[in-house]
Amino acid sequence: MPEFDYLLPLDAFIRAVKVDKNIAHGFFIGAGASITSGIKSASDCIWDWKRELYLTKNPELHHLLNDISSQHVRQTIQNWLDTQGSFPPLNDIEEYSFYIEKAFPIIETRRQYFQNLVQHKKPYIGYNLLALLSEAEIVKAVFTTNFDGLVSKAASNYQVTPIEIGIDSKERVERVAQKGELPIISLHGDYRYDKLKNTNEELKSQESLLINHLKGFSKTNHLVVCGYSGRDESIMSALTEAYSQSGMGRLYWCGYNDEPSESVLNLISTAKKNNREAYYVRIDGFEDVMMRLSKHCLSEILLEKANEYIASNTSNNGFTPFNLKIDFTNSIIKSNLFPIKLPSEIFQFKSSIINGEGVWKKLKETIGSEKIAAVPFKGNIYAISSLNEINKVFEGSIESDIIRTPLSSDEIKNESSSIVSLLNSALVRILSEQYDLYSNGKSKIWIKEAYTSNSIGGVKYNVHKAAFIGLKGFGKNNYISINPSIHITSEIDEVIPDVADREIKRVILDKQFNKLYNEEVGFWRGIIFPLNKTLKIEYPKDAGEKMFFELTPIPVFTKIMKAGYTYGQELKGNTSIYKQEGIEYKEPTLLFCSKDGSKRMQDTHPIRGILNNQPYDFSLSQKTLSPEVTLGIICPKEFDSSFNNFIRNQHKQIEVQTNKEYLFNFPGFNNVFGIDLSIPEIGSNRWQDCTFDINQTSSKEGSLNLAKLITEKIESIHTTEQPNIIIVYIPSSWFEYCGYSELNERFDLHDYLKAFAAQRGIATQIIREETTLNNSLSCQIHWWLALSFYAKSLRTPWVLNNFDKETAFAGIGYSIDHTKEKGNVLLGCSHIYNSQGEGLKYKLSKVDNPTIIQEKPHLSKDDALRFANSIRQLFWEAMGEMPKRVVIHKRTFFTKEEKQGILEGLGDIEQVDLIEINFEKDIRYVASKLKEGKASIDGFPVSRGTCVQLDASSILLWTHGAVPHAHNQHYKYFKGGRRIPAPLKIKKHHGISDVHTIANEILGLTKMHWNTFDMYTQLPATIHSSNEIARIGSLLDRFDKNFDYRLFI
Repeated sequence: MPEFDYLLPLDAFIRAVKVDKNIAHGFFIGAGASITSGIKSASDCIWDWKRELYLTKNPELHHLLNDISSQHVRQTIQNWLDTQGSFPPLNDIEEYSFYIEKAFPIIETRRQYFQNLVQHKKPYIGYNLLALLSEAEIVKAVFTTNFDGLVSKAASNYQVTPIEIGIDSKERVERVAQKGELPIISLHGDYRYDKLKNTNEELKSQESLLINHLKGFSKTNHLVVCGYSGRDESIMSALTEAYSQSGMGRLYWCGYNDEPSESVLNLISTAKKNNREAYYVRIDGFEDVMMRLSKHCLSEILLEKANEYIASNTSNNGFTPFNLKIDFTNSIIKSNLFPIKLPSEIFQFKSSIINGEGVWKKLKETIGSEKIAAVPFKGNIYAISSLNEINKVFEGSIESDIIRTPLSSDEIKNESSSIVSLLNSALVRILSEQYDLYSNGKSKIWIKEAYTSNSIGGVKYNVHKAAFIGLKGFGKNNYISINPSIHITSEIDEVIPDVADREIKRVILDKQFNKLYNEEVGFWRGIIFPLNKTLKIEYPKDAGEKMFFELTPIPVFTKIMKAGYTYGQELKGNTSIYKQEGIEYKEPTLLFCSKDGSKRMQDTHPIRGILNNQPYDFSLSQKTLSPEVTLGIICPKEFDSSFNNFIRNQHKQIEVQTNKEYLFNFPGFNNVFGIDLSIPEIGSNRWQDCTFDINQTSSKEGSLNLAKLITEKIESIHTTEQPNIIIVYIPSSWFEYCGYSELNERFDLHDYLKAFAAQRGIATQIIREETTLNNSLSCQIHWWLALSFYAKSLRTPWVLNNFDKETAFAGIGYSIDHTKEKGNVLLGCSHIYNSQGEGLKYKLSKVDNPTIIQEKPHLSKDDALRFANSIRQLFWEAMGEMPKRVVIHKRTFFTKEEKQGILEGLGDIEQVDLIEINFEKDIRYVASKLKEGKASIDGFPVSRGTCVQLDASSILLWTHGAVPHAHNQHYKYFKGGRRIPAPLKIKKHHGISDVHTIANEILGLTKMHWNTFDMYTQLPATIHSSNEIARIGSLLDRFDKNFDYRLFI
C-alpha cells in the first residue's frame, strides 16, 4: 500500500464539487456508466464473448449458463478456456481485443454486435442529471470512450446544446464552447471495432489530437472519471503524462471496487509526486453519484426539473385489486375470527399528563385499576369509558373539552396503531369484567381457576386456560380473533422464569393439533357467547355512553377450491356461514437433470427428485467442473477421531430412524450428487488443529481470543489449499465463548466467522458437537450437510419450474446496530433472484437517512431510489437485459416515500409489484373433511398452498401446512408436527399482478433455500435470511459489495 493518502470518501467528494462548482469540471465516462441504460460494460462484454465461444462448443449446456455474473458460471467457462491452451489468461490486458475478434472475426459482424448493443437505448437517470449539471455550468465537457450517444441524447432534453466531437469532426475541438453548449469528445481508445495499432497513421493522428485536448483540459480543470476501468493503454498513458505536469486541475477517479486497480493507483501516485491533487472515490454506481451531486449542487429550479424528470420516467404506475373467485368447493376451513361491530366514536381530550417523556408510563400510573381504557396519540388522549370516570381519573390535568371523535375503518386496518390498541384494551377489560376473568388489560384473558399443574425444577406451576384477543379489519368488515393459549402462575415466582414458561407451553400447546385447537376455540366461544347469541356490550358495563361492541357468535368459514380439480361438492346446511373463498394451490415443482444428463426432470420433493434423477447442473459437472467437492476442517485435536468418524459418514449409507413420512435413506454423498466428496486426513494441510484453552479470564476475552484463533486457521487453510468449504467444529466446552453482550457491545462468534470468511470469498460450515452426537437424526443431518457442501461449492442442486422467464425478484432485509451511541447504523440487504429462483447476489449497503417507524427501519425516498438503481444494475449484470417485471418482497410495509423512490428508480421496468410478507400472529384456521356436502374436523391441519383473500390488497397464504406423504401420495405429512400452522399475511402495496401469480411465486420461492432439504421454508428465499444476512453484513469491513448468498448460509 502506498504511503500517501489517496482514498476520498464519497460524501467528501460531493462536498468538494459543491464548494468548487464555479470551477469547470469535466467528466470522463466509460462503459460502466451505461449499464443502467441497458448497455453492457466492457467487462460484461468480455464474459459475453467468452460464453459465446464456450457455448458454440458445448451447446447442450446453454440453459445452465444464463447467469454470466455468477462466480460459478464464470469459473466453469474460464476453466474450459484455460484448458484449451490458446486463450489469454484471466484479466490479461489483451482480453478485450482478443475475445471480440475470436468470437466475431468478421469486422462487419463486430460492428453489428456493437450496433445491437446501443440500438434503441435511452439515457437513464444518471445521464439526464449529467445534462442538468451542464445546464448549471458545473460540467463543462464530457470525454468518453463510449459510442452509445447517450450523453448527447440526454443533453438534447434540456437547455444544453451537445457539440459532438470525434475523429470525423476533430476540428470542432479547437473552438471555444459557448454558454449552453456541452462539448462531448469521443475517444477511440485502444480498440473499438479493430485494434488502434493496426489502423493507419492518419487515424492515429486524429485520435492523438483529441487525447491532447483531454490532457490540456485536465491541466486547469477538475476531471471526474466514472464508469471507466482504465483498460486503454493509450488513454492511461495520456492521463499519466497530463498529471506528470504542473497544473491546478484535480483528478477524481470514481470506481466500484474498494481499492483502485494497479494502473489507476499508479496514475494517482504519479499525480501526487508532481504536486497534483488526485483521489480515488469508492462509489455505488453512476446513477448514485449523479443523484448525490445533483441534490447537493443544483439550484432549486434545476433540482425540481431533475425530480420532474425522474418522476416522469416512471411507467409502472398502477394497482389492480386481488379478485379471488372459485367455481366450486372441495373443502372447508374454519377460522378463529368472529364478526364484530365497533363503537362509532371514542372520547378525545388534551391532558398535561402526556407532556414530556415517559408518556405511556405516566398514563398507566394515572389509570391504575380504574375502569378506563386510554392511549396517547398525536398530542391527545383517546379513551373509552364513562364521561364521569374520565373526569374523575384525569381530574386537574384535563386541558381541553372532552369531545367525541368518529372512528374510521382505516384506523382499524393498522393493527399496530394506538387506536387499535385502545379498542383491544377496552374489549379485553369488558370481557374480563363481564365473565369474571383475569386479564392483562391489553390482549389476554384467562380463567381464574387452574385446570392443571406442572412441576419444573422442583417448583409447582399452575396452568390456566387463556386466550389472546385481537382486532382485525379487512375491507369494510371487522373481526375479533380468539387464539387459545395458557397462563402460568406460581405461589413462589411472581415472574415465571423463561425456561419454565417455554417448557410448559411446549408440552401443552405443541399438542394442540387441528381437532384439539378447534375444541379450545369452542371452549372460549362458550365463555364469551354463553347463550350462543349476538353479544352487545360497552365499557365499563352499563356506562351509558352508547360506545357498544357488538360480537357475533358464528365464526368465519371459508370455501376452498383445489387447483387442478374440475368438480366439487354441493354444501349442505346453513351456507350463510361461508364468508370467504380460497384456493388450495398445487405444490410447486422443481427441475432436476435426468440420470443420463440428457433432459430435465420434475419433482415436488427435493430429496426424491435428487435420488431419482441428478442435480440440475449434473451435465455441467460432467463436462467442465471439478469432479469433487473438497473440504477443509478446523477441529480441536482431542475431537479429531470422533469428528473424523462423524464426517466420514458422508460416504456411507444411513437408514432413516425418525421422520420417515418425509425422509429417504441417505445413500452417501457420491450416490446423491454423482461427484466425490474429498475429506482430508487428520493432520494434513486441510485438517488443522484448533486446540483452545477454555480457562479464560472472561466471556469477552475468551470469545475474542477464540475468534482470532479460528480466523487464523481459516486464513491458513484457504491460502495454502483453497478447499471449496471449510468446516469449523465447535465443541460444547466452547459454548461460553461463542459470544457476549455488554452494554453497547454485542459479539456473536457465528456471525463474526461468517462475515470474516464472506469478505474473502470463503464458504464455511459450522458444526456443533451436539449435532454430531444426535444419532436419532443422523440420516437427516447427513442429508442436510451433503446439500450444504454441494451448494456452497457454488453448484446448483435444483431450480424452480414454470416461472415467468422475464420476472426477477428482490428481497429487502435490515439490520439495526443498537450499540452505536449516536443513532443506529442500518444496512439494507437486497437478495436478488432470477426467474427460476436461483440466488444471484446479496447487496449490502449503508442506509444514509433511515426512518424508524414503530422501531422498524424504512428507506427515505433518496435511499429507496438508490436501492432501486442498485438492483437494476444487478439484474442487468446477471441477466444481460432488464427484466420486464420486478417483484420486491419486504417484511415491513412500504411507506409513500419508499414506493416513490423504488418506482422512480425502476421507472422503465414495465411492471413492478411491491409485496409485504409477514407471519399472521393472531389468525388461525382449522381444516375440515368434506363428505357428501357435510364438513367434519380433519386430523391434519390446513394444507400448504391454501390461499384466502381478506380484502382487495391482502391474502392469507399457508406456506406451512399439510403436504403429501413422501412415499404414499394418498397420505399426509405435517413438518414439525406442532400445533397448527400460522399463515403468512401477504399485502400488495403496488402492482397489477393477480393473486394466483403472487401466491404461486411465494410458494415456489419457499423451496429455494439451499441450506436445507426440507420440502420448504416458511418464508420465501428472497427474505428468509435477508435480515440475518444483513445482521452478519454489519460486521463487514466494507459495504456496497455484492456477495454470493451461499457464503452466509
